[in-house]
Amino acid sequence: PNPRMSTVIGLFRTCEVLQHCVWNETKQMKFAQGVELAARTEAADLIPSEPFTSETRDGSGTYFEAECRTLDSILTSAGLRGQTIHFLSIDVEGAEYEVLLDFPIEEYDIKVIVIELSRMTGRGMDINLMLHGYFKVGILGKDHVYVHHSYYPRAPMILPKTLNGTNYTEFQMLFGVTGDLDLDVGDTRFAKL
Repeated sequence: PNPRMSTVIGLFRTCEVLQHCVWNETKQMKFAQGVELAARTEAADLIPSEPFTSETRDGSGTYFEAECRTLDSILTSAGLRGQTIHFLSIDVEGAEYEVLLDFPIEEYDIKVIVIELSRMTGRGMDINLMLHGYFKVGILGKDHVYVHHSYYPRAPMILPKTLNGTNYTEFQMLFGVTGDLDLDVGDTRFAKL
């Protein structure tokens, strides 16, 4: 939600850019400012700032507050519930899990989702979106590109119900963000998604 970048982002997009802070609940959050990025913070030594009013050119040492809302709330208020969303981009600086935690993805017709992910979050998100009918079709830098199977008719999505006697969803959770075959280590965060 870095307000310093909203104008720049709008210049490079031909679609509507919704300038909202997104989280898994509605709440006020504090963000430390930087030249490009804003990061969640609780630091007490920062001073409040509005975009381009800081004493420092890059905004360092300052913060802004933003009301964060759920992705469902933002898309619904934009009139997109029940509409086809051709392209959804999620770049939330490591908060992908929190943003998608309670998002009712099955209630939306989203063709393509691009999510900026790290090595730590990519595998878990692959599993989550695969279980909701998405294929990963590419990686562009850190951006992972997923297409819903209904828009990819030549490659039908077929998932087994069980694998080696284990529910397929539970089996895939064993290979999450930091997991391996050890049940105590698998990424259970994505089990709710």
